[in-house]
Amino acid sequence: MKKFVTLIVIAAVFLSGCATMVRIDTNVPDAKITINGQPVGTAPVTTSLSDAIWENYTFTIQKDGYKTVRGVLNKEFKVGTFIGGLFLWPLLLWTYGPQPFQTFELEKQ
Repeated sequence: MKKFVTLIVIAAVFLSGCATMVRIDTNVPDAKITINGQPVGTAPVTTSLSDAIWENYTFTIQKDGYKTVRGVLNKEFKVGTFIGGLFLWPLLLWTYGPQPFQTFELEKQ
């Protein structure tokens, strides 16, 4: 029983540091947003993205009458996950993920 509880605690710690809820907003409501080629919704949109250090997220924001915006989502160092990774080393692989709030400006065509 003790091993089972330990395993559950380790799994909870491991999984809690794996993703960030990311809110993407624009100065133009209802702009269509895709991440890595997959539609995620219209602005503002919130989605869960992995904090894995090897993940990079490209985005496209489109709306009729505005120039299309393309780029890479900004990332940040995850201090809490890093501290957890000092005790449970695999967590160190999830210490650099997307920033939770990202805003982009669209220009009229």
